[in-house]
Amino acid sequence: MNRLKGLVGSSQASSVSTSHNGSMTSLAAADETAQMKDAMLAALHIMNDDMESAQKSLEQGSSSYHIVRSLKLRYDSCIALTNYHIARERHRDISSSHHWIRARFHEGGSSVELEQTPRVNMWAETSVRDEAAVKALITHPIDVFIQSGTSLHYGIILLMLSLIPPAFARLLSVIGFRGDRKRGLDLLWRASTVRDNINGCIAALFLTGFYNGLITFLDILPPGAYPKERCDTLMFEMREIYPNSRFWYLQEARSYSAEKDLERAVAMLEKVENEDCKLRQVEALQWFDKGLDLMFMHDYARCSVAFHRCIELNGWSHGFYYYLSACCHIELYRLHSSASSSPLAPAFSPSLEKIIPDASLAAKHANKATEILTDKERNATSFRGLAHAESWPAPAARYELAVAAWVEAGGSTGADAASEGSSKVGAADEKRKKGAGDQRTYDMDKLVECSKLLEEAAAWDSFDLDSRFGIKISTGRETLKALGVANGRRQ
Repeated sequence: MNRLKGLVGSSQASSVSTSHNGSMTSLAAADETAQMKDAMLAALHIMNDDMESAQKSLEQGSSSYHIVRSLKLRYDSCIALTNYHIARERHRDISSSHHWIRARFHEGGSSVELEQTPRVNMWAETSVRDEAAVKALITHPIDVFIQSGTSLHYGIILLMLSLIPPAFARLLSVIGFRGDRKRGLDLLWRASTVRDNINGCIAALFLTGFYNGLITFLDILPPGAYPKERCDTLMFEMREIYPNSRFWYLQEARSYSAEKDLERAVAMLEKVENEDCKLRQVEALQWFDKGLDLMFMHDYARCSVAFHRCIELNGWSHGFYYYLSACCHIELYRLHSSASSSPLAPAFSPSLEKIIPDASLAAKHANKATEILTDKERNATSFRGLAHAESWPAPAARYELAVAAWVEAGGSTGADAASEGSSKVGAADEKRKKGAGDQRTYDMDKLVECSKLLEEAAAWDSFDLDSRFGIKISTGRETLKALGVANGRRQ
């Protein structure tokens, strides 16, 4: 606030200098600078949520910089209109004559007539359903671009923060960064409804990539986590708007892969592979996805061709593509050798008699093994420095046990067939879940067990593949939190 007052004082102290002969030397430039400072000061008032001071500052000038006054008036009108719709939803039985609003904009935003209900916090009271009221008022292309861009980028930030590994999430939470998967997806769906600028296209691309890519690799998800019909409708609309873009063919093929329809996914990618593509990156992604689908179909010959095509299109990861292609040829060799080889009598060699049987070898070293297991104690941290040490099996095993507990609790279908002796969701939890659109029942004891295992895996030290498992662990914790279980206990 002191800094804001200092800016006010310096702006008011601005003056125009004169030359030595008494004439005004730089009147236009100085006046323009002063007016720009006034307008920027008004913007600071708006950021400070001080609309009255912003209005007073903007009324003092008439330059093009003071056109921001219309944004302030539009802000007031948006609040008024939003409050009206909120009041109408909450008080349907009250006469509409007691809750009404009239807003009229002129071309330059120089005047506005308002009658509004008492002002409330717009961000705290407005929900996704109330956006239709604000969207009906915001029709200018620049306003639509700003609103859709804000929803797009803020939604991406919230969604990505909700997917980061737990160790890094704890570090970010210290400085106030916390993700919200549900709110982030709501903002992205809101931005995807815009068809007049690129923000809607990017939001749709991010949504389809999230649902058809990342979601398919996660295990602990709530029912309805993949809105198939909504995603299909979105892809159909985008293909109509952008018929020449390969992005949507790629996303549709990924949706078929997520449904385990690999033949249809490959057919979709082959439909456009002979057409000229302006973006080599998109073409490379298509060939890479095709190679993975063919690998899962065990069509190794075509899979090798696809990865060789990736080498031609990309300037990186050539070693990885050569490795996958070599694996395909090894599998082809194994298939060919197993099909063409004829059974022969096993060869006999006198040297086989000299080989010590496994049973004798085990008996010879049994005492040594017992001594290591019983008489010697080793610090667990000493194994971390070994060159052959594997750090990922223990946390990965805990995550797999958590997935097993989630499936036993009902998984993504509800625990209708859970054991009769286990406890179910109580009446309060059932009421809460009905509000969220989920009326299934779960084995709460198994959910608590699942949460404990996830917390153990989340608290594990750094290990190989921790980023991959971290995303799965974070998603599982959010799913259990929505069901009333967090930190290994019921909420």
